[in-house]
Amino acid sequence: MKIRNLKGKIVVGVLLLLICGCAFFGEMLKLYNTIWWWDIMLHSVSGATFAIIGFMLASKLSKHTVSPLLAALFAFSFAVTLGVMWEIFEFIMDSLRQMNMQRWMFMPIPDSAAWARAVELRGAGLIDTMKDLIVGAISGLIAAVIGYVYLKRKIKKEP
Repeated sequence: MKIRNLKGKIVVGVLLLLICGCAFFGEMLKLYNTIWWWDIMLHSVSGATFAIIGFMLASKLSKHTVSPLLAALFAFSFAVTLGVMWEIFEFIMDSLRQMNMQRWMFMPIPDSAAWARAVELRGAGLIDTMKDLIVGAISGLIAAVIGYVYLKRKIKKEP
């Protein structure tokens, strides 16, 4: 597997700009507090984008053809690792700069007694962090599986 497609690199660049823009404007315009799905959307897109970047890195770092399974495992691991690093960054910013990136001061909660009780027992920040990690991991896994299937089909078509 070798990815040398300029269009693919442009798409990844645009997606990274979108992620950064959404995170920035989400904070500045308080979209995390007013649009309940904003954070979910952002972590879904970032998890899939990081997996795509993982596929590209697997291609760049290898001098030989990489097996689709190895590339998919690397892509998934890369997406999850970057998601964890982002959550660590949020924790550090909340701790050092008194920010609210982990939504520990306020978290819009759905009308659910069980959800309210979970927030009371565990804290809004932990729930936000775990939701972010789970959503990012699921979208990274979906992208890795799609990439795996794509590469397997591509290999079968090659002479």
